[in-house]
Amino acid sequence: MNILRLAPTLTVLAALSACTGDRPAPMTPDPSLAVVQSSRASPDRFLVEYSGNVGRLNAAVKAAGGHVGRVHESIGVLEIQGMAAADILTLPGVQHATRDTVLHLIRDATPFPVGGLPIAVAGYRLDSPLTASSDPTRAYFYSCQWDLAQIHAEEAWAFGARGAGMKIALLDTGVDPDQVDLAGKVDLAESISMLTFEDENCPADERDDITDYNSHGTGNAAEIASNNIGVASVAPDAQTVMVKVLSCTGDGSLADVLAGLLYAADLDDVNIISMSLLAPVKRGLPGSNRFLAMFQKAVNYATQQGKLLVGTAGNDGVNLTKQQDWAFIPTSLANVKSAYATDHVDRLASYSNHGVSDTWVGGPGGQEWADYDGEPLPSCPLAPALQNRLIRACSGHSVFANGFNYPWDVCGNGSNSMYIVAGWGTSYATPEVAGVAALVQALHGGSLNPHQLANILAQTADDLGAPGVDKQYGHGRVNAARAVGGK
Repeated sequence: MNILRLAPTLTVLAALSACTGDRPAPMTPDPSLAVVQSSRASPDRFLVEYSGNVGRLNAAVKAAGGHVGRVHESIGVLEIQGMAAADILTLPGVQHATRDTVLHLIRDATPFPVGGLPIAVAGYRLDSPLTASSDPTRAYFYSCQWDLAQIHAEEAWAFGARGAGMKIALLDTGVDPDQVDLAGKVDLAESISMLTFEDENCPADERDDITDYNSHGTGNAAEIASNNIGVASVAPDAQTVMVKVLSCTGDGSLADVLAGLLYAADLDDVNIISMSLLAPVKRGLPGSNRFLAMFQKAVNYATQQGKLLVGTAGNDGVNLTKQQDWAFIPTSLANVKSAYATDHVDRLASYSNHGVSDTWVGGPGGQEWADYDGEPLPSCPLAPALQNRLIRACSGHSVFANGFNYPWDVCGNGSNSMYIVAGWGTSYATPEVAGVAALVQALHGGSLNPHQLANILAQTADDLGAPGVDKQYGHGRVNAARAVGGK
């Protein structure tokens, strides 16, 4: 085994505000995130629900001086630009016209409201030689990956469950395919950018390809399948498909997310769709019910195509069942299996949303506000205070990593062997749950339907909290070894 050398550590303190000794109160959904048009959204793009002949509708749009964008015949929706809503509604077959909007869809970026604590960020670069391994336990940071121990991944691997033949599509910020742990692990032919709006805080060419300028997508992809160089992954023999729907700031157009979901649904060789994003929508506002209806159609279609959809529960620290005035895309939608987050001692993470009807199983997400104060992890090279968080692969192109303007040389220094520890969130629990699903589906030769696959993960999860299904822990935290029959 080659011993990888750790380059000098760069630690940054990003103080959000003055430190206090009190734990921050849980966040609540921000009404400003409801379905309202962003200044960065196209002012004249509408998601249009239609019936009948799409060719006839297309001709009518052109005759009226408008433009038809992406057409989603599978759910009877298309995009129209260059026309007012009132004029669109007069076109043949049109049922509804809902203005597109851009929302902030990665909420890991804001750990605390005003009055929060500082966050320590440590960046690490691995020096040569960098050698891929078939053994996940040989990854340099494996001794720090308490999350894999928590879900009993090593026992699953020993049983022969490694995810071979499985593909998991991620709807995210893109990916750095040159990152050493992702080289060959991303299907570049099927990966695609669905990003259409221009984010003024991001590179001008961001929409052109799948390049990750945030690191969120890169880190999530390496949680599912990696080369076991810096970090081990849940399903090391699987592959990922990146469907880029979010900008470098974590913002996304709902039209782009919808298009990305339907694209992934139509990929015959994709078994699972992982969505580490969340759009809070206030019920009853103009357009909100139509957004929910359209996304529900898309989710149902993807499920009919045999895909298990795993979504993120969100990081507001609330019981979603009690949020009657709010819906959360995709968590609140039927057929989406939502993942909450556990911390390093296997408790519900304090930031994690929960609720029986909206959360399904949990996965490790890390702790967000306190330094680790337990016994240091044996052989872990991370600073002990950071060992309750997750070590993640970085994109060397990052300009806006996970919502903090980190110095460019933490991630975005062009290196393909950078790793960062700072993050936490249900976004990170989601790909781990998706990875466990891939292990199970692989052992069944891809024959399980989404309902069967979801049931196996739920029935084999470790029961936490009150006995049985409960409002905080749902069916429990996933257990990879038990799910594959190896424990």
